[in-house]
Amino acid sequence: DSSLNGNMQRLKVTRNSTTNIVEIWFGTPSYSVSFSDPSTYVATVLVRDIKCANGVIMIIDNVLVAPLASSTTAASSNVLSTLIAQVQGAQLQSALDTTDSITIFAPWQAAFQAIGLGGRFFQMSTPILLGHVVSGVYYSTQLSSGGNPKLLKTLGGQKIQVSYSAGGVISINGVATVVIGDLLTKNGVIHIIDNVLSLAPS
Repeated sequence: DSSLNGNMQRLKVTRNSTTNIVEIWFGTPSYSVSFSDPSTYVATVLVRDIKCANGVIMIIDNVLVAPLASSTTAASSNVLSTLIAQVQGAQLQSALDTTDSITIFAPWQAAFQAIGLGGRFFQMSTPILLGHVVSGVYYSTQLSSGGNPKLLKTLGGQKIQVSYSAGGVISINGVATVVIGDLLTKNGVIHIIDNVLSLAPS
């Protein structure tokens, strides 16, 4: 995919340990936030391991659709409306939808409430908003690999430090953690975090 700088688009595959059902997440993964229709982003494997000459066939109950633009993916969640309004107010939506290979660390509603922006609108500066976006696609498995903190440069010009704890928590600058990871987009991935990075209380 050209929007991923030649990298292949990934799918999230899970197996329920109780029911043994295998599911393929091709859009926004199912987490503790509200999504309108699971049939739009998940497929269940009905028949497994049909051998053929050049591989294996899995029969599924849905047509896999490629991930959508970052703004469309964010809008499918009920926890990013303030961030979406900020991005639109700064006229950054088109840039985030069309810039190739990006990772967005997206603060959820509670993060804006923590800095006093939950009930009123105050337009953040472009550098602060772009301070949540880094060049390159970093899935949660890549952020948590290696054990050593990763220093990533944002599109706002800042550098952020991403670290991983033994308890499985991915943190950014020591003030925000990834609460929902790996929302696949057409040009990268979104991780929902619990603080606004540049304004997060220490």
